[in-house]
Amino acid sequence: MAIIGTFTHWANHTNEFTAREIEVTYPSDLPEGHPDYDKRGTTETLEGQDPVITSVEHENVYCNISQVTVNRRLFLDADGVTQKFYEIQYAIWVFESEQAYLDGDNAFYNYIVTNELYKGDHNNIFVDAYSRLKQRQGFEEMVDDI
Repeated sequence: MAIIGTFTHWANHTNEFTAREIEVTYPSDLPEGHPDYDKRGTTETLEGQDPVITSVEHENVYCNISQVTVNRRLFLDADGVTQKFYEIQYAIWVFESEQAYLDGDNAFYNYIVTNELYKGDHNNIFVDAYSRLKQRQGFEEMVDDI
């Protein structure tokens, strides 16, 4: 099981950043010994950076999910009753082609999707993971490899 097609990789490919100003106000009740004690009650402007996100398209790639895990989580609701829910996580591997995958070449992109709410059939977790993957940004143009 896999998906094939055009993968659009969104990332900071150019290592460029844009500057932005961040205003920080320090509480007036900082305890003595705090590293910013001398700044208590003041406001200062700091410079931050945001990455420039661009896309790179990779055509005719082969995408494989190598592992899927469904975890049961428990929590106490407002009435103190234990409730359960499930989360899914899956490991994505994108190869230049199906042949690259079959030849054992390294994937050029891999990522682990974590902590997505899961309400599916526990007997079909890979089918569910591939369905979710095709809805993620960058994978929308990919189709099932049948």
